[in-house]
Amino acid sequence: MQAFEFAAIDYVTKPIEREELIRATGRIRKKNAGTKERLEVLQQNYAPNTPNTFEKIGISAMDGVHFVRLSEIIRLEAEDNYTHFMLKSGDRITASRTIKAYEDTLTSLNFVRVHKKHIVNMNFMKTYIKGEGGYLIMENGDSIEVSRRKKSNLMDSVRRMHGEI
Repeated sequence: MQAFEFAAIDYVTKPIEREELIRATGRIRKKNAGTKERLEVLQQNYAPNTPNTFEKIGISAMDGVHFVRLSEIIRLEAEDNYTHFMLKSGDRITASRTIKAYEDTLTSLNFVRVHKKHIVNMNFMKTYIKGEGGYLIMENGDSIEVSRRKKSNLMDSVRRMHGEI
């Protein structure tokens, strides 16, 4: 679905069936005009398995919408129906949306939910201290509790990004 948002012409699914592939390539031939431009748009906006492919997120706060580079976000912290974004600069932006509203978007971009109150940017994890759930030390010195229920989620995410640990 993301590919269509960035001008994909068609798609095929695995296992690839001959007829399906012929149909898809036929559509490419018909729409040859503009194909090069569409491919460029797709390549600029989607690179599989690349961390933080999309560079910014819009955070709607009381004073307006802040556009922040994903690489600047250390972590998110929930407080009732609000979410605090902790930034590398030390700034904090408070959004009037729940942390769940951001979880689905950020999970595919190197962020992991480690607690009902916390989502962290994996690029800023410094140390994991073992324990029942354990806790993370972030590069800015923040100590983030990892819940027992989310510990396996964290470990799976680390394995996906860095191989066996």
